[in-house]
This record gives sequence, structure tokens and C-alpha cells, in this order.
Amino acid sequence: MLGLVGFSYLVIFDALGVLNSFVSSVLKTNSAFGISNTKRPYGAHRYEIVFALGTTIYLMFATMHNTKESLEHFLLKEHHGKSEVREDHHLKISLGMFFLVGFALTATCLSCITLRNHDNFVRYLRRRPTTVQGFSYNVINRARGNPIHALLSNVYSLSIALCGSVILVTYMFGIATPFVDNFLALSESVVMFYLGYPTAKALAKVLLQTTPNTVQNGVENRLREIQQDPNIIHVDRVHFWQTTYGKCVGTIDIQVRSDADEQAVLQLVYQKLEGLTSSDDNESELTVSIFK
Repeated sequence: MLGLVGFSYLVIFDALGVLNSFVSSVLKTNSAFGISNTKRPYGAHRYEIVFALGTTIYLMFATMHNTKESLEHFLLKEHHGKSEVREDHHLKISLGMFFLVGFALTATCLSCITLRNHDNFVRYLRRRPTTVQGFSYNVINRARGNPIHALLSNVYSLSIALCGSVILVTYMFGIATPFVDNFLALSESVVMFYLGYPTAKALAKVLLQTTPNTVQNGVENRLREIQQDPNIIHVDRVHFWQTTYGKCVGTIDIQVRSDADEQAVLQLVYQKLEGLTSSDDNESELTVSIFK
């Protein structure tokens, strides 16, 4: 029953998200991990990113394994004789397994509504304008407290819940043939890839200190505005990157004329660029070096 196996991979991914949130919250309460030092320059934030990247890589491996098994079953069925085709019957699951799938589906919904599971992914890694990529990437106002809105705005939990619901309905109405089961497994592989690959790519960019796409255009536009100042000769070593979810850090070197007012230039640069490094806690980490 490959459909159930594929759903189990998604449930494990969901459970790892809950575990990551719990461990990260415990580490953040420990002062030794919360303070930045030479050993841990970003405190406990990077542990959360690394663990999240590990869960998405697991999801990618699950995608490959589930796809391989599904294709093997399709290919083996093509090579079977007509006698095998006559044995094509409806698959059934035990009552205990049926309740177990229902319990996993309920746990996924509750973890999304009460624990805000994968909320960081939704808010920072998969956020897009409302006119791009369609409904799945939109972020609905989660402050409303409506459980339905909380589930619909979380593409991760919503996808897992939909997969579990399709599995339950398929077996409940007795339409789960081997062909349908293989088709469901392949569909779950598509869902796992859709969730895992973009998220793993975004998390890897955070660890590699790559400039986020959402910030890059704004940086380039504001740099052009800064370079229009007659006191500024050259702008060098511009680097903006994310240290954790939604927190951007920036460094920039500014070469000015020998008779330029350094404080005025510094104020101009901060005025143009400081908004790009502001995070949810209203802290800004922008380092500007001015030399003549």
C-alpha cells in the first residue's frame, strides 16, 4: 500500500517540524545558547535552520524512494500476464490502520492550528506577492485566530491534511485498487517535492549567507540612489544575507571625498538601507564603513 507509505513520510516530516520547534524554543531559553559569541556567532538560531534543512532533505529522499517504488510497481504490472490482471482487486486496510490514519490527520491539523507548525517556513521562506504563484503561496492574516484560516494559510500542513483525507476517502469507499494506490503514491511524491525542494533551497541560501531574492532588488535600487550623492566616490563590499528567519544583516563600504561630511553620508546610507535589515523585533544590523 504505497499510498499509506507516502502519507507516513509526510506525517514524519510534520512530526519533525514539531520537534524542531520544541527543541529550538528550549535552546533559546538557555542563556548560553541565546547569546552570540565566537563559538556561536548567531546564538541558537542556526541550530533551528540546520535542523529544518535536515528535515527537508529527508523529505527529498522520501520523494525519491516513494517515486522509485511507485514506478517499479507500474513497470512490473506491465510485464505481468493476463492472469495477473484478473487478480486486480480492491485494497483494504484494517480498522486499526484506518483509525491510525485518522489520528495522524487530526494531529497534523492540531499541530498547525495550536503549535503553528511550519509557520516559519510559510512566513519567510515561501512568501510571495498575492499575484504570483497562486493561492498556495499566499499568506493570510494569521492573527485572526480562525482555525480554518490557519490551516489554509499553511501550505505544508494543508498539503499533508489533503493527502491524508484522500487516503481515507479512497479506502472508505473501496476504490483503492493497485493502480489507484500507485497513482496516489506518485501524487504524494509530487507533493513532497513541491514542499521540500523550494524550502531546502531557501534554507541552504540562508546557511550559505546568500542575498535573498526579496532583498536583492531593493538593495540594487537603493545603491543607485546612494551613488548619486556627489560626496560618495565608490561603493564596495556590499553584502546582505539572512542569519535566521526574517532577520537580514548587511555590510557595506563607502568611499567618500576627502572634504565630505562623514556623518551626513552615514545618515544617508542608513536612511536608505536600514529598512532592508529590520526584523520582526525591530532590530537592525547594518554595518557601514566609511573611508576617504
